[in-house]
Amino acid sequence: MKFDWYQATLNSQKDNVFSALQDDYAHCDLRPGRPSNGYTDGADLIAGDDVILRLMWGGVNGSDSTHCVSTGSNAPRFAEFARTKFKDHQVSRLDVAADYEEKGCFKDLSTSLIKYAKSKRLKTAVGGDWIKHIGGRTLYLGSRTSPAYLRCYEKGKQIGMDANPDWTRVELEVKPSSKEGKALLATTSLEACWGASRWSIDVAAILGRSGIQRAPIGSIHSPSDHDRAIFYMLKQYGPTLLRQYGLVGEDYALLGQYLIDAAKAHSTQSVADLIEEGKAAGLLKPPVFSSTNQMDLFNDETL
Repeated sequence: MKFDWYQATLNSQKDNVFSALQDDYAHCDLRPGRPSNGYTDGADLIAGDDVILRLMWGGVNGSDSTHCVSTGSNAPRFAEFARTKFKDHQVSRLDVAADYEEKGCFKDLSTSLIKYAKSKRLKTAVGGDWIKHIGGRTLYLGSRTSPAYLRCYEKGKQIGMDANPDWTRVELEVKPSSKEGKALLATTSLEACWGASRWSIDVAAILGRSGIQRAPIGSIHSPSDHDRAIFYMLKQYGPTLLRQYGLVGEDYALLGQYLIDAAKAHSTQSVADLIEEGKAAGLLKPPVFSSTNQMDLFNDETL
């Protein structure tokens, strides 16, 4: 297993990054590169005709950080470089690749993955030569825009020449959408990256890697309308509720009973109808806040 793509923002100006690269990539040269994604300046780290690393900075993203992209066989070395020299970097995308070369392994793997995807109603797509099986086939699992996306393809047939035609690669693409997830991914091990989603954990088990734990590197919490209503109610009437809590002797049960009875008296809908509406909206139970830290899930930025 190895990194096949490592894209990260190093929290350091380009000159500091260039200096560190000279130490670790002494045999390479820098040449002007083409920036993208809102950056105004760029450079490529090259060895001969091979682009080892693309670097970008400036523009709307500022000049205090340097965005870097390394792919293919160059990605593992850059990942080690970033994790050693710039430990506080943020990863916007990484691909974890696992290779298999047993005879008929693509058929076996794709069959298992398709069966699993059907059982979980997971989105799938296919590409390549599924008719003649000459140019190589690719199976995709998940959504391209979600934090986890999987490719299973015939790497040997894609390369051609003297490559083993049974060489099959399974790649998990991980793209955190939150700042916290990007920072966490910078320290997440290769194997632990398979915990990016519930279904990727199951896929890891299919590949023979069981026991992967869920890693909180996916989408940031997106509050529902109900969450927002609760948040603003507590924000506006929190002091009133706390005063009432004191008036009932700081008894949670009495406060809850008082609030429920009062709500029933002023509601035009029955409790049963409201509960059914909540179930239909996917609200199984209200959030429980045992500390002020848990209220961070419902802050002004996410709302």
